Amino acid sequence: MRILFSNDDGLEAPGLWHAWSAFPEHDRTLVAPMKNQSGASHAFTLHDVLYAEQRENRGVKGLAVSGYPADAVKFAISKAEQPYDFMISGINIGENGGVAQFYSGTVAAAREAALWGIPAVSISIWWGRPESYEAAAAFLSEWVPRWAAQLKEKPLRPFFLNVNLPNCPPEEILGIRLCRQSQAMFEDDYLPVSDDLSQGYRLCDAWKDREGIVEGTDDHATIHKYISIVPLSLDNTFDTGLNWLESCGGFEGNPK
Repeated sequence: MRILFSNDDGLEAPGLWHAWSAFPEHDRTLVAPMKNQSGASHAFTLHDVLYAEQRENRGVKGLAVSGYPADAVKFAISKAEQPYDFMISGINIGENGGVAQFYSGTVAAAREAALWGIPAVSISIWWGRPESYEAAAAFLSEWVPRWAAQLKEKPLRPFFLNVNLPNCPPEEILGIRLCRQSQAMFEDDYLPVSDDLSQGYRLCDAWKDREGIVEGTDDHATIHKYISIVPLSLDNTFDTGLNWLESCGGFEGNPK
């Protein structure tokens, strides 16, 4: 199986190496941004020149691409001599469950691969403990071949998976939950940062609204020590919104 590996925080990130190391018997390619692009979401380079160079980390060679995670994946796929069978983004430090997936460069890297028709998964852990990386890598080595085989037998329209491990030691993980994406929003705030010239503000670390986290969602699963898996669609059409627009009248045709 030909697997493309990427992330949003560069070739030197330990999570990328752990993911890579979980598939020694497969045809593997590494590509990542030249610098940390956490929180870049699905931004990509349009007007500036893109640069790419070979770099090495822990004896493994990969391609470092200027710009964003989506740039790295887009570049690697477009330049590949043969198509990839699967794409893995991560292992990322910091959870990307619920609404965090909208901001995440890790998730965007997987989404970019899915846009090209390549099955993909993004995977994240809460903290950079060695045992957490190892647990995430073990999860990938077990499940990615299963998913790839299932998709080969029963093809499905392009989509991708968002996986998050809970904030606990691996031995305390209770199992795996298939979930919906949580809608609980971050309780964001900006702290003033002053210097001699101007008044600035920095986004402070904020937790999600616990009261907004409901059962059956990825945030709820990880809080309760389960690995969450959310299948994400590339079609963002809101069917209820279509019905609402139709009820307003004055439109021709049915987009469904």
